[in-house]
This record gives sequence, structure tokens and C-alpha cells, in this order.
Amino acid sequence: MGSQMLFPSADTQALQAVLETLKKPSASRRLIVQHMQAAHAAYCQHQLPGDRFELTTLGRAFFGNATDHSDSVKCYDRAVRFVDDVVASVMAAAAASSRPTIVIFMPDHGEAPEEGTGHNSAAHSARHVEIPMLVHFNQAAAAAWPGRRSNLLGNAAKPFLGSWVNELILDLFDVKVQGLRPEVASPMTTDFVPPPRVLFRDSQPVFYDQLTVGDRKDYLELTRLNLEAVKISGSWNKPLFAHRVNSVAKALEAKQYFSGLEMDLTFDSVLQVYEVYHPPSINHHLPLEFQLKAISDKPQLMLWFDMKNSSVSSLAAELNALEGLDRRWGLKARTVLEFPEGGALMKAFSGAGWRTSYYIPAEFRACAATEVHDSSCRQSAKNLLGNAHAGGARYLSFDLSLYPAIERFVSPQKGELGLLSWTYIDSATPGLARKLRELPPLDGLIIPMKSKFDY
Repeated sequence: MGSQMLFPSADTQALQAVLETLKKPSASRRLIVQHMQAAHAAYCQHQLPGDRFELTTLGRAFFGNATDHSDSVKCYDRAVRFVDDVVASVMAAAAASSRPTIVIFMPDHGEAPEEGTGHNSAAHSARHVEIPMLVHFNQAAAAAWPGRRSNLLGNAAKPFLGSWVNELILDLFDVKVQGLRPEVASPMTTDFVPPPRVLFRDSQPVFYDQLTVGDRKDYLELTRLNLEAVKISGSWNKPLFAHRVNSVAKALEAKQYFSGLEMDLTFDSVLQVYEVYHPPSINHHLPLEFQLKAISDKPQLMLWFDMKNSSVSSLAAELNALEGLDRRWGLKARTVLEFPEGGALMKAFSGAGWRTSYYIPAEFRACAATEVHDSSCRQSAKNLLGNAHAGGARYLSFDLSLYPAIERFVSPQKGELGLLSWTYIDSATPGLARKLRELPPLDGLIIPMKSKFDY
């Protein structure tokens, strides 16, 4: 860390000026502003010496079916680390000062390098507008204005619009401007209630906190609002899994909103590793380890692994691989392993402490259609329950369209087995909270999140 580590550029020259100014004594209050260019294209012009990305190319393992923008993403990642260093240098200088000093980091926009739209906000994306903000009080400032700092901390989780930073700065400096009509009440008050946010108010506005307006929100913004509405309404209080999260980019998206992710796993018996892959697609060779690393900041995130090719012949190696991942990432308490059959294979995982689910095939749907098959359907239910119990299953999992048959033939005999299901109402569907409220009682549900990075 430190300015001596940065390459010469307009940003580092401005940083040097900021640091020098902070060292100079002054009898008056000062507002020092540095506008940085590092995270604007071309991103690779700004990076720390020796900074390297761990993969040569991200490829389909990251992008799924989307266009591969590996170079842009890698360079943007480096540029942001460059910005981190600049901000850290300013914060270190503030910490060294005995003068009350507040550091504000407020980007005016984001970039979307993984979408290939970079700085172009006309190609609207949540990535262009959902940006980080930092307000840091040094020790002297925290002692001088404890109430201001406490109120800001109390409002830290509330929505904030970038243009409101004007009111924030005026409040921090205790500046009163006669005749000024602020856009929002002070963010430093204990009862701060942010008004609904409107983006691009004068041209194709996006009503960022409203679901009912048919504007140009993208699928991430609709997902965020829908799942917030689900939580607030209490219409669904069981784990909600994003379907087929088989690329790193989609995992980075879905982990922000869902309580769980569903992935398809195959075991490579040569490399003895699990890969995130749904046959018969072309295998993009995404190790489960990479996927778990991408979501490691969400240690409570539930996981649903659809075990695609587990076999008795590779059982010992599979268990060894999964146990190794559990030791590193703490998987057992938050993971369900779904198997297409019961018996000895599933029982081995259940016996090792894994929560398993027995998959009920779609053919069982016919048992909901007519009473002619009552006897055969009861026997089918008895057989599948026998397989589930023999495998030590904790759950039964099935397409939601099978629920009438499950309720009629399986539920009366299932005992303590839980029910897991999936439906095709996706996360951007209008009225998602209402639709979930209408569903039967389940212990977990998968819904699609249509992503640019599906695979």
C-alpha cells in the first residue's frame, strides 16, 4: 500500500497533490476533491506493478453462453485494485493527521466490462448504477462529531442516490445556503427516510424502487425488487434457490439476492474433482472449487447440488473430494445433494453426514391425471419411498407440476421426509411474491433467474 507503489499517471499525480495538501496546516476548513480516471476504459492503463490475474482467460467457465470479455474484466479488476490503493493512501494520510478529517469515496457511475458495455450508460445495466460508497472519519473527526458518525452508521444499509452526496457534504461542513431546496432530507439524521430513487429523470427514467413501472430495468434490478417484496410480504419463508447457477458470473449475480444456489455437478474420475456442468452441453470445465471461492463471502448461502453422474465405482473418490471441500467451505450444514436414485450410492453420502434428496421422476405426473391408476400409483409411491428411505434421504425433490400426485399418493406415507421442488416462475416475473404465496407448503424451492451468463 502507498503512493510509491503506483505507476505515474494523472491519478497518481493528483493523489500526490492531495497528500501534500493534507500535510499542510490550515486555519480554515477545506474541501479537497480528486476525480479518478483509473476505472474508465482503457482499464489496463492503470494497475499496480506486478499485479496479475490468476487465470489466463476466464472463458465459458466465467461467462457461460455470453460473449467472452476476459481482457476487459481482468483489466477492470486490476484498475479497481489500483483505485483501492489510492483510496487507502488517502485514508492512511487522514489517519496520520491530528486535524478532523473525513474521506468520502463516491463514484458517479459503475462500469459493465463483463457485458461489453463498459462506460456506456445508455445500454442500461444494474452494474452501471449500483456502486459502492465510503465515508470514513479519522480518529479526530470521530471524536469531534460522534453524533454525525453514529447517524451515518445507522443509515449505512439504506438506499442512497449519488446525487444526494451534495446534501451530505453540506451537512458534514454544516453549511447553510439560503434559498437552497435540497433534493433529500439530511442523510445524517436518525430518522432519514430515503425517497424513491429515479434515474435518468429527464430521459427514459428508471424508477429504481418500484416494480409496477414498465421502464428499462434489467433482470438484476427486477430480481432485487421482487425478492425484497417476497421478504417484506412474508409470502415465502423457506430457502429460495436460483436455478442452474453453472457459470461464475451468474454465481456472482445470484448470490446477492437468493438464499440458495442450485448447481449441476459431474465428477471427473481422472482429475478426481467435481465440475459444475450440465450434460449434454459442452463441458466448460468449471471446478466446483472455483465456484465456491466466488461465493465465499456468503458463508450462509444454501446450496443444492444436482448429482449428475455419481456412481458406485467412483464413490470413494467422490466422497473424498466432497469431504475436502466441506473442510474448507463448511458445506454439510447448508447443502442438499440430489440423486436420481436411492440405494447404496445415496446411502453412502447420507451415512457420511450429507443431507440428501431423492429425485422423483417426471413420469409420476401421470398419477395426478386419473383415478384409473390408483393401485399402480400407490405401488409406485411405495417403491420410491422405499428407495428414498433405503438411501437415507432427508428430502424428496420433484417438478412442482407433480405436486397433486405427491400430495395424493406420497405425502400420506412419507413420514418426516421434507419436500423440495422447482417451478418455472422466474425471478423477474411481475407479482412474484403473490405467485409464491399461492404455492403449496414446501421446504425449499428453485426458481429460474434468467441471466446473460446462463449456461
